[in-house]
Amino acid sequence: PSPQSLAAEDWDDVARDRHAKFLTNHSDALRQAEALLERCKDMSAEEARKAQVANEGVKQSIYLGYIHKELSNESACLELPMTILLLLAFSVFAVSWLRQDLMFS
Repeated sequence: PSPQSLAAEDWDDVARDRHAKFLTNHSDALRQAEALLERCKDMSAEEARKAQVANEGVKQSIYLGYIHKELSNESACLELPMTILLLLAFSVFAVSWLRQDLMFS
């Protein structure tokens, strides 16, 4: 409706109708928020954080940091067999080169 065609009483009716529609459309969201608030009142800080992550997700920077840390740990574990092989090879060569069993017998 155009402003010129409505009287003051009609504007009151339009405002009431819009307000009623607003309340109807947003009452479900309000009930969900109230239910979440009630659940959060009894939660510990850790439970509240888990609920927030479940509802909103995890920040990308936190997720990428976790992935980077996991890849670094995996890389370190993959280097371990080669390190052990190098240590064993050094020990065998050192014992065979120095021949301490013959020197001190």
